[in-house]
Amino acid sequence: KITSSTHHKSHNSQITHLRFKPSPIRTLFHFTHKPISLRTNAVSVQCLFTGLVEEIGTVKQIGASPDSGFDLKVNAKTVLDGVNLGDSIAVNGTCLTVTEFDTKASDFTVGLAPETL
Repeated sequence: KITSSTHHKSHNSQITHLRFKPSPIRTLFHFTHKPISLRTNAVSVQCLFTGLVEEIGTVKQIGASPDSGFDLKVNAKTVLDGVNLGDSIAVNGTCLTVTEFDTKASDFTVGLAPETL
């Protein structure tokens, strides 16, 4: 979540402060890396392909897996058409490998390694 507030510096300019609040799901994970700061020159984007959304799924379960990662179970139907173990399904733009699926229950499970998080 992002909250913002604007403070007026003078009548012609203003300063905007953004404060990022961590997502509740991120509090479940321990991250060992420090965030990096990237500085770039302002470049205008002329055209951007954002991908195709085939379906919006629902998280059914997330929990620790025996291999130091996490298992994510998602309820979805359309993406399961013709799925096989080891297939990749993109979730929020990240390709994740199907480790289990149940077409009758309309759900699939993917493994999340610490590097993925």
